[in-house]
Amino acid sequence: MKGAGRTALMLGAVVLLGLSAYHFAFSSWNSIARGIVDFPIFARHAEHFLETGELYVHADNLQAYAPGTVVYKFPPTYAIFLLPFVHGGIPEMLYYWHWGFLVALYLGAV
Repeated sequence: MKGAGRTALMLGAVVLLGLSAYHFAFSSWNSIARGIVDFPIFARHAEHFLETGELYVHADNLQAYAPGTVVYKFPPTYAIFLLPFVHGGIPEMLYYWHWGFLVALYLGAV
């Protein structure tokens, strides 16, 4: 690949990287402005599981599973991974560690 083709390829890569960085910045700003939506639900329900031994709301309470409710509706794997971190209460820094991990994953993918 010579000259113009290489320049076009590099320009395309720079544009895609710029769009990716813009999308990441917008999503980060949106998360900060609106709050980290799902992660606190995961952490609270992992803590609730440690206290009660129950992860899910009973199926007879169908209103709890309506769209937009703050109910843990996911497989237990994610909650299990959070158990060591929420043992003894949810530390404030857990949310920042999680966000930092997501940033590192993003930068590693770029």
